[in-house]
Amino acid sequence: GAKAGEVKRDTRDVRSDKRDVREDRRDLNRDRAERHHDKMMEQRAEKHGNEQAAEKWEKRAQAEQKDINHDKHDLHADKRDLQQDRKDLRKDRAERRHDVKEHAEHAN
Repeated sequence: GAKAGEVKRDTRDVRSDKRDVREDRRDLNRDRAERHHDKMMEQRAEKHGNEQAAEKWEKRAQAEQKDINHDKHDLHADKRDLQQDRKDLRKDRAERRHDVKEHAEHAN
């Protein structure tokens, strides 16, 4: 059966996974905001006929898009880890309850 230490480790893993997911979401939102800003600056430069500046902003927006794709990948992987660790925690808690119950029955 599951030891108390396993339940504790699972709980710590879940907490850590949740923090990772929060950080991934924060990164994703920040990179989306930066891409949005770059696109606005690109449009402004085009409106003013400044092709060189427009190209610079377009390149920055493309770089941000790469970051966004990376952020999405991280977020997906961390959500999957969280799901797995939650499953492990449920399983270990159930085993622990079963072991404790069995022990109590044998004590009587």
